[in-house]
Amino acid sequence: MPGTGVCHVDDGPVIVVLTALELEHRSIRQWLGRCRRVDHPSGTIFTVGRPPAGRGRIALAVTGEGNNAAAVLAERAIAMFRPRALMFVGVAGALRDDIDLGDVVVATKVYAYHGGTMRSDGFRARPRSWEAPHQLDQLARHVSRSDAWTGLLPPAAGRPRVHFRPIAAGEVVLNALDDPLSAQLRQTYGDAVAIEMESAGIAQAAHLNGALPVLTVRGISDKADGRKHAADDQGWQPAAADRAAAFALAVVAELLPASAAPAPPASAPAAPTDIPRQLPGRGGALVGRAAQLSRLDEILLRPAGDRPRIAVVTGMAGAGKTALAVDWAHDAAEAFPDGVLYADVRGFGPDQPLEPREVLAGFLRALGQSRAAEQGSLDERAARFRTALDGRRALVLLDNVQSIEQVRPLLPGAGSCAVLITSREALRGLAVRHAAEGWNSTGCHRPSRSPCCGPPSATARMPIPRRPTGWPGTAVACPWRCGSPPRWSPPGRTRTWPRWSATSSGAARRWTSSTPAMIRTRRSVTCCPGPTRRSTSGTRWPFADWACTPAAAWPWTPSPPCWTPPRPGPG
Repeated sequence: MPGTGVCHVDDGPVIVVLTALELEHRSIRQWLGRCRRVDHPSGTIFTVGRPPAGRGRIALAVTGEGNNAAAVLAERAIAMFRPRALMFVGVAGALRDDIDLGDVVVATKVYAYHGGTMRSDGFRARPRSWEAPHQLDQLARHVSRSDAWTGLLPPAAGRPRVHFRPIAAGEVVLNALDDPLSAQLRQTYGDAVAIEMESAGIAQAAHLNGALPVLTVRGISDKADGRKHAADDQGWQPAAADRAAAFALAVVAELLPASAAPAPPASAPAAPTDIPRQLPGRGGALVGRAAQLSRLDEILLRPAGDRPRIAVVTGMAGAGKTALAVDWAHDAAEAFPDGVLYADVRGFGPDQPLEPREVLAGFLRALGQSRAAEQGSLDERAARFRTALDGRRALVLLDNVQSIEQVRPLLPGAGSCAVLITSREALRGLAVRHAAEGWNSTGCHRPSRSPCCGPPSATARMPIPRRPTGWPGTAVACPWRCGSPPRWSPPGRTRTWPRWSATSSGAARRWTSSTPAMIRTRRSVTCCPGPTRRSTSGTRWPFADWACTPAAAWPWTPSPPCWTPPRPGPG
């Protein structure tokens, strides 16, 4: 679901970037990561994503052409995101011969050139202008002195020149040298080097909103000399848009670290002396997880409500649940200025699971309450923990959770907090009692009609791996979309179809008998680990992970490229 309403500072520092054309929007959008859609109540759609530098957020939208439309949408963006700064990025026409196609112009001043009065002796201009804020102007000049900003451009683009000059903004697309408008611009706005149609609108909107810092960055796509169509045919519009976008993103990267965090409301309690940052280090780079990371953004970074936001990431062992959660938490840490708490509760594995009381003691010590950590029952410690986090914007990451009982005492009560949980189990009770949201990190879709994975899909087929040397057995893999690759089942561990085998601690455990009807209601334990569950006949099988009951099962046909049953033979 797209986000709606006001995006608070829980989302981190925001820079609003507006464009007039779709191609200008694409030039920015292609570099944003973990994008999500945010809808304004009036219908304007913003794309919110991470800039290449990985700090803060960019809220991106298309205004259409004209100063009026730009002013209205800028006003909406300012009210919705409370940004650190506002930028307009796009293309423009050059007014001077010393400005070449592909150059970048940063507006030191924006003229609204259409104001004036018409008298019998001619037109009298009433100029309005807005100067660029000193801080943004200085940051842009700093960026222009280095070649680093060209890293987002193709090598053929070289190093475009960057000009810091005034820009004229009106309501006309100028494409002639000898018309009255050109003469007026030369006479009244002689220092303007480019012309466009939106910057005056956003400058006025920013001025009316507490003098919000605003900057215009334009790439020159034509010379406003009657040959605009020829320049467009040569591809200068997208090239100029890409250059303006690259420079603007470099300015954003410089601007966000310098942004101070907003002052807390007067009614907010004093910040704790110790701000915990307990996250472990990142693992390797995540590949193909953009959708999951964006989903976590939607759940955990949405505006705070009356209870904590909770996300549960489930999946089989080794699926990358912890890496996904830790990587997201590192990126989102700035949205939780009051701390990030982390605990591996050891729900699965050789070690004894941590008791909630032990975890609470560690959390309380991290929050500077060492005495409270050593005293009281579980309920008393949980109450102190909720009190410590009341009114704070903090993240709690609980890794390797086995059951809901491990989680409930560790949940904060404040709606300003967020909780991220990883587990091999779905923990459905959290969705009922605490409105938790979750999904299987390996792409396994769990339908509501049964507690198991979804049915087979042609898109989930995987190539059968090469048979290990000396293993004449057959390949057995999970036919559901659990993300597990097929595995070879060696001789002695796979009996006559449809008898399957399960292995634990090196000891082969065989299922003695089963029917084809029962086969389609279970998952292979060789690739879908989970707790022991009862079979359709009521027998409790060790190490067996049953998929669902006969009433909830649906028929399916194994696809040879994905799953190969053993051939019939003597039992």
